[in-house]
Amino acid sequence: MRIQIKNDPEKSKEAKTKILKAAEAIFAEKGFDGARVDEIAKKAKVNKALLYYYFENKEKLLEELVRDNINQTMNKKEKVLKEIKSFNKEDIEVFFDKVFKHLEERKDILRIITIEALKSGSEDTSIFKLLLPSLPKMIANMESCGAKIDDSMDIMIYSFFFGLIPGAVYFTLGDKWADFYNVSKEEADKRFADVFKKTCLTYCDNLLK
Repeated sequence: MRIQIKNDPEKSKEAKTKILKAAEAIFAEKGFDGARVDEIAKKAKVNKALLYYYFENKEKLLEELVRDNINQTMNKKEKVLKEIKSFNKEDIEVFFDKVFKHLEERKDILRIITIEALKSGSEDTSIFKLLLPSLPKMIANMESCGAKIDDSMDIMIYSFFFGLIPGAVYFTLGDKWADFYNVSKEEADKRFADVFKKTCLTYCDNLLK
């Protein structure tokens, strides 16, 4: 079976995709440490030998998931930035809504990345890589649209600690927060997105003054 798949690019790609999707689901459900390779193989409907053929261990699976997520997020941000021709409230809202929707669709892997980064003694830098490649382009785009940026470090700090991190924490704890306060998940998602957007818009508005 491995030889047949190896010699068939389409089947090989399909098998790897199934394994990665299964790994993401198991990691999200049980955490990286609690996930077992045989569970991932079973969910992907492949044997462990095939899984190990593509991925050496759980760490390699997580690395590939993170790499894929970072690339998708960067591509999405760059695509949205190209669509922004000005730096007014409407365009900023469009940018926010599209990026937030993308992150929401990728919330399982974002949750995994956040938890791994917060572990005691963790040297995982994946969460920092989610923003780094797009920052120079984002700053250049903002300046071309009329924003005055005196210190790019301010943008870096705001984008990470007041942009990415609140979203990552919400996607990690939002379900439990909603359960604790007896709020429907739909209502919690809407309220969080509204408050989060207002914060971002206020910051962007101050850049134009």
